[in-house]
Amino acid sequence: AKRSASPDGGDAKRLREGFSAVTTQMMAAQVAAARAAADQMLRDARLKTDAPGAAAEASSFRMSQEQQQTAEVPVSKKLVDHLMTSEHRAMLAEESGADVEWARSEGKVKLVGSAKAVSTGKRFLARVEMHCHWGASQSKVTRLLRRSQGVQSVLVRLSPMTVNKLLPAEKHFGGKDMSFRLGKDKQNDVIIQDSTVSRFHCVISFDAAKGSVYVADLSTNGTFLNGIRLPS
Repeated sequence: AKRSASPDGGDAKRLREGFSAVTTQMMAAQVAAARAAADQMLRDARLKTDAPGAAAEASSFRMSQEQQQTAEVPVSKKLVDHLMTSEHRAMLAEESGADVEWARSEGKVKLVGSAKAVSTGKRFLARVEMHCHWGASQSKVTRLLRRSQGVQSVLVRLSPMTVNKLLPAEKHFGGKDMSFRLGKDKQNDVIIQDSTVSRFHCVISFDAAKGSVYVADLSTNGTFLNGIRLPS
């Protein structure tokens, strides 16, 4: 006589088979995850080996982007046409190291770059603004934007145009002699006997390092250039 299979035994077998399948799937998933992690580690290692400076360059680029500054410098309306040319933009960018953009309608100059470059650009624009206060032209702005190489000597010649009491005079600046004084006093280089002239009216001086000649007012009534009074 044959013994019939126990129903409980069949259920247990199927249960064991089910657990085995689930366990196999879990193990397969864990193996796949471990393999993916290992592959990622290998890829990272290859990247570090192939491009050791890539991370440093990326970090340096981010730092440079963060350290860049932007400044908008206003300029006087009378200076806009003389300053804002393509030639002057290239000159200012070359001398300062900053990116330069003209905002003609707003009368502003936009500077973008490192703190040093932006600061240098501001100094050049301040120089142009100051020296063009008594008269501006494109050629004058060009000279002001070009970094001076220094001048050893210069000849100053006074040619009277409207004042009869002012005689022609000239002086060579170089070495230790770097100034030229005008006024009533006999100690001046040029003596002018006039009621509007002070004892020591003004002084013309030469700055060899900057390659520039300056006029400083020493008087009570003032010294004027192109109709505008000079600072004392």
